[in-house]
Amino acid sequence: MGLTSLTFNNSVDAHGAFWYDKNVEITSLGKAMLFPLSNLSTPYDYIMSDNENSLSYKKNDYLFKQFSSKIKKLKFYRMAPGLFEKEQITLYKYLDLLQPFPSEQARAEAVYDKTAADMYLVPTFRENRVQKDISPRAEFDVQLKSWTEVWNAPDHYHQSYTKDEKTWTVHHVVPETPVYLHIMSMQFTGYDEHANKILTFVDSRREYGTNEESQFKNIVKYFRKEFGEVKSGKKFQEKGKSSGISIGFKNLKVPQNVGNDEYDIKAVFFAMKDESFKRLKNVSIKYDNSSTPTYYVEGEFISSGMTSRWINPTYSTINKSIKTEETKWKDKDDKTHTQRTTYYTQEIVNHLGHWAFSWHAVANLRLVNARTNEVVVSRRYSDVNDKLMDCYRQIFKDFYNDVNKTLKR
Repeated sequence: MGLTSLTFNNSVDAHGAFWYDKNVEITSLGKAMLFPLSNLSTPYDYIMSDNENSLSYKKNDYLFKQFSSKIKKLKFYRMAPGLFEKEQITLYKYLDLLQPFPSEQARAEAVYDKTAADMYLVPTFRENRVQKDISPRAEFDVQLKSWTEVWNAPDHYHQSYTKDEKTWTVHHVVPETPVYLHIMSMQFTGYDEHANKILTFVDSRREYGTNEESQFKNIVKYFRKEFGEVKSGKKFQEKGKSSGISIGFKNLKVPQNVGNDEYDIKAVFFAMKDESFKRLKNVSIKYDNSSTPTYYVEGEFISSGMTSRWINPTYSTINKSIKTEETKWKDKDDKTHTQRTTYYTQEIVNHLGHWAFSWHAVANLRLVNARTNEVVVSRRYSDVNDKLMDCYRQIFKDFYNDVNKTLKR
């Protein structure tokens, strides 16, 4: 396994799959350009259409409406095929902004010259495809039952009881069936007028029983909420620093597969930083080299990645009410009561075969005395979760809990 070095930037902060540059006053941004959708592999091949009923038009339209109507104190503009709204910047007037540029710096200069926007946001698909899998034929012998439930009978006043229970076995076949896995991964990258990357968001989803439009909307809503909270200043508030003990950070080592992807390598660092502010108690946290800390964190991630597991087709049974009857009866005082009789049976529900996915990460982390180089805390941490970022967060959460216990002693 190859290892690459993970370096740090004190001006960057993050939450989940979202991070931004704290040197940029995001809360004061006033005007933003929204580029049309494209693919990460072909960034200047924009996914657009003049047809308002097409999926590509609806996606770009949905993107704009989410941001323009729900991000406070930030005016979004977009490029569109026609002048349908005042906020749209028409293609025939700004078509040159969609051409390939030799560098991000060149694109940033062109955007600012044309629009005077504080930032521009580039939404891209990392992956967007449907994978067809086959749930194979499966046979089972299933035991079913039926029964009757009676409530408020003359001999069970305000009570219920069961009668006439029957059981039988049927041979059940779950037929061979195609199942469709929708895979979508999106990246949103924001740049300022000088081409500085000021924010990045990545969300990846793998789901059965959904469609492209639904997945797209869920990802966009998630990003819009994250960005909206950052824009309003609700997140990334640093806690007050205490005097005395301080903790700094040395470079971590990460597996080669992580080091080859900017998002993945940053995700490790951002989880480490965000969780340090959340978990560490009674310490000052230092991310620059202006002074020597009391302790520093070091270590290496041994492995990190996704695991897929095939789930064979199976079945379950559900209870179903066939009918309910009501009858009247009178007690000794001639008062009328209602008896309710409900007839139940069971039905079989098929569960098709499918892939299940999970993420894992394993790391060796240490807390070291900066003056003596004595290792104060050293342990291997691991986690399995639905999201890779949650694995990183849980690992650092466990590590900082151990650090708190050690420093308290």
